[in-house]
Amino acid sequence: MDTNRTNMATLFNTFRVAFTEGMQRGPAIPAELQGLYMTLADLAMTVPSSGAATVHAWLNQIPGFREWTGDRQKKNISTDKLEVVNADFEDTVGVARNDILDDQYGLYAPLMANMGIEASDDCLWLDRAVAALLANGKWIDDKAFFVANRVYGANTINNVGTGALTQITLEAAAVLMAGYKGPENNTLNVIPVYLMVGPSLRGTAWDLVKNQFVSSGTGKGGNIENRCRGLAGLRVSPKLTGAYANYWYLLGVKGGMKAVAVQKRQAPQFTSKDQASDDNVFFNKEFIYGADARGEAFLTFPHLAYFSTGAA
Repeated sequence: MDTNRTNMATLFNTFRVAFTEGMQRGPAIPAELQGLYMTLADLAMTVPSSGAATVHAWLNQIPGFREWTGDRQKKNISTDKLEVVNADFEDTVGVARNDILDDQYGLYAPLMANMGIEASDDCLWLDRAVAALLANGKWIDDKAFFVANRVYGANTINNVGTGALTQITLEAAAVLMAGYKGPENNTLNVIPVYLMVGPSLRGTAWDLVKNQFVSSGTGKGGNIENRCRGLAGLRVSPKLTGAYANYWYLLGVKGGMKAVAVQKRQAPQFTSKDQASDDNVFFNKEFIYGADARGEAFLTFPHLAYFSTGAA
């Protein structure tokens, strides 16, 4: 195919369609596995961002009614605010000019579709959301998000442990979350929704929250009613491997609020450098196609998640 502007514009549109379709489709998960692997919609909520960084002052407000005596009181946990800086992300594919001249460009369409898949919510932004959990960065009170001694008024929030995933540790985490209280000594009514684990803990987690019966002493199949069944939905994250293989998270929700948020400053955009005068074409005989996006994930309210390293 001749590399004139008309043909290159048509080729760019073909690649852009493949990219867009891949991004809209996301990772192809077989029907029988859907509902097992973590998705962005399960894990995180989306918040707006309109600049290089967004300051989230709302994180120091923990809702909860109290008896109204005297003036209204704002429930500030801290006077500090969390500033989340938007990061830049890119993915790039090079197409040899000779492949276009020799009509081999069709081989690159699947690469553009895969680039789109990697730009989807359940790849790019889900990766950032899980990364935020793993990083356990500082919250507005200058303590790590997962910590044993967070202060909510006169109450203490402990949302971190080291216990391996067992019936005992899972129930203890659920009870701990249910007992969290806010600054006004009000019960926060956190409902555990998902138990998130990595592939190596999938079987253990399945036995805990899905099996109807267990056998005494093993926690696996038997004829004793499984009291942890349905305690939370099971979600697997492929990111929890290697050093994170024993990590497990109990994730709650309250009024649509989740422990992880994603701010999307710029949705992934597909662009090209395919002019004959572009240096990559002139010097390297290569047309370049790529996508870029801006945004970041961060952790919101500590009482909405419990984390264990699974080391003990």
